[in-house]
Amino acid sequence: MFGFLKKLFSNESATKTNSPHPKPPKKRRVIELLDDDWHETDFPYQATILNIQRANKSYGSTCEIAIRYIEDGKYKDIIRLVNPKTKTFSFSNYHGLTLDDVADSPAFPAVWDDLSPYFSNKNVVTYFADAHMKALTKTLERNHIAIPEMKEIDLCDYFWEYHDSWKSHSLDSVAEHLDIHSYPDAHNVQQTLDVIYEILEIIQQKRPGRLKKLFLH
Repeated sequence: MFGFLKKLFSNESATKTNSPHPKPPKKRRVIELLDDDWHETDFPYQATILNIQRANKSYGSTCEIAIRYIEDGKYKDIIRLVNPKTKTFSFSNYHGLTLDDVADSPAFPAVWDDLSPYFSNKNVVTYFADAHMKALTKTLERNHIAIPEMKEIDLCDYFWEYHDSWKSHSLDSVAEHLDIHSYPDAHNVQQTLDVIYEILEIIQQKRPGRLKKLFLH
């Protein structure tokens, strides 16, 4: 029953009115970011923040994979387009990516060759793992690639556990509850990475014991 309720409410939009932080206009999407600079951070744990977009309802149809990799007081972003080897892009209206956008992009195995070191034996953080981790594992299986050992950390589960009275646990609603000025945006995946990163920082500031439990147990 819990799993059913989680799925039922996970994609709810925020129900608040008169929001003090109106959503900014959508920015033009970042198509790819291959060689980001390293940036300094005070976040104390290794983390690979993951966000995946799919071409269609098939979880194996990954067409974009984005990560923010954090380790040793530094972080960087990597955003890669993936040719999912399908002509069905029924999710284009959601994220803005089309068949033409990925036509010349590498297939998933070539992309995974570059990204796998950021996942193997790492802490992988998502918001709503039922979408993003499931897409990753199904895409790996579809391409006959072994699933690496990872510690999966789903921040959606965290807020269901500690804030179950909230009317919505969608990522944009959580951002509003926490007074985060950025909003997740499927058309600008780097902005979504920013939001998840800020959530981690807020938990570290306000509930460091809970964060330690997430990462070290």
